[in-house]
Amino acid sequence: MLKKGDKVVMHTCVEAEHYNGRIWTCRTDEFKHHPNHEYTVIMLEGFSGSFQTEYLQKVDLTEYEQEIERLNETVRIYKVSDEFVKEQSKKVKHLFPLENTVGYGQLCDKVLDLSEEKSFFVKAYTEKIMTEN
Repeated sequence: MLKKGDKVVMHTCVEAEHYNGRIWTCRTDEFKHHPNHEYTVIMLEGFSGSFQTEYLQKVDLTEYEQEIERLNETVRIYKVSDEFVKEQSKKVKHLFPLENTVGYGQLCDKVLDLSEEKSFFVKAYTEKIMTEN
């Protein structure tokens, strides 16, 4: 029996050919329009009217939803990392006037790494430049 929130695809009907594998979300639980009907129907999100359940197949998307969630988290981490690199790069931006050139980010990272390692020359030079600007 199909329930509200279930994911389904249409099969072996004219609509299945038209919608070709589209995944639908059940808007209601399965029900009979009339007590004398032998068949049950359901309401689908984005579909006008009821749809006969014998032409619907429930699908389990748990694995795919987890993968999408993992990918979204990866994208979020990349965005945060990108913002962090941009923010950190501002500290040494004046050393590299052509910020859109290949390797700009790597150069900024290297200078920042060297300054964090307390390289006397780089640290002194960076502090001197920072105080002048």
